[in-house]
Amino acid sequence: MEQKDSHSAPQTQANDVVVEPMDQGLVTTLWPDIEAAVTASGFADEITKANVLGQIRARRLQPYAAWQDGAVRAIVIIGREQDGYTEERVAVVHALHGHLEVWPEAARQLEEILRFHGYKRIIAWTDNPRVATLCAEIGWPTRTVAVKEL
Repeated sequence: MEQKDSHSAPQTQANDVVVEPMDQGLVTTLWPDIEAAVTASGFADEITKANVLGQIRARRLQPYAAWQDGAVRAIVIIGREQDGYTEERVAVVHALHGHLEVWPEAARQLEEILRFHGYKRIIAWTDNPRVATLCAEIGWPTRTVAVKEL
């Protein structure tokens, strides 16, 4: 994931993390990393993966890049949803991939970006214990979710 793209990289100080939404040009440049993020997120089958990737190309899911030292170090893919009960805008994390050590700062910035755009909460679920621990460490309360495949 150490993809360097100096044309698109934000100007930062050494070791600073900067989160930005990906435009379609960067999506194209980082497509192999985006595919890896979707695959690593545990989507069950090739059809589901293809649907998720198609949603990114159709701009219904928004990938964000976490830059550090001129390289993309992590990718998070966000779905924009509306809470059926409260009618509030919520962001759903569909994939998180890359160097998790940048995630605490990247998550703080993502929260600011989404809050600015009127989102009231971020929802993420995972089977990955490292991601669950990381969410707890950065102050994202966890809840138990029961899922029965049909």
